[in-house]
Amino acid sequence: MSGFRCRASSGSAGKFAVGRAAKSPATRNMFNAGARVNSEDKIGGTPLSYAACNEDKKVFELLLKKKTQVNSKDDISKKLLFSAAEKGDEAVVKLLLEVGKVDIEAQDSFGRTPLLYAAEIGHRVVAKVLLEKANINDQDKIRATALHWVARNGQRAVMSLLLKNAADIEARDIGRGTPLA
Repeated sequence: MSGFRCRASSGSAGKFAVGRAAKSPATRNMFNAGARVNSEDKIGGTPLSYAACNEDKKVFELLLKKKTQVNSKDDISKKLLFSAAEKGDEAVVKLLLEVGKVDIEAQDSFGRTPLLYAAEIGHRVVAKVLLEKANINDQDKIRATALHWVARNGQRAVMSLLLKNAADIEARDIGRGTPLA
């Protein structure tokens, strides 16, 4: 697990010590006893986001197995799938998809999906993983598709992947431009 940026928050010490420093069986006992796994601190951080930030795979997996809300809004890592896609963190993307608690078609305030971020930045492996379940032709608020973004940013490896998976080369963005024009 890598790529997550964290910042400390006042008021988070007690309930989020789990995500920051939990390496002991006490963590499991706390969750099994009914600890609130979806509570947020003052900046919107959750135990799951802190576990991801601190690369604590065991706690991260444990939280995913509980009824943890993966898509809760979170100032620390945005939404976990978005952050993982943007950072190219294949392990986190796969883990989130395997557990099945994440909306792969979730959109941010720009209407962009995790696939659009992974594609734009050039994270071919993550884009390939996302393509197993995501709509290749999803459009953001300016009606750009993943293919538009890779073409604009010169991401040839991802462009090849999208074309092999039947991305729409005739899709038009808000300016009526096609991805390859």
